[in-house]
Amino acid sequence: MSAIYKKLCEFVAAQGRTPQFWGDILEQEPELMRELPPRTVCLNWHYSPEVP
Repeated sequence: MSAIYKKLCEFVAAQGRTPQFWGDILEQEPELMRELPPRTVCLNWHYSPEVP
């Protein structure tokens, strides 16, 4: 699955845009972070009940 995210983020970056993805993906595939373009932004869901 990480190959799909990597290709998608590379495509978005090549268009001059900033790739973004939901951070829960990294829980399943933490190695993905090293493979993504440098400008990629990880969006945190904040699942924790302590966060209002």
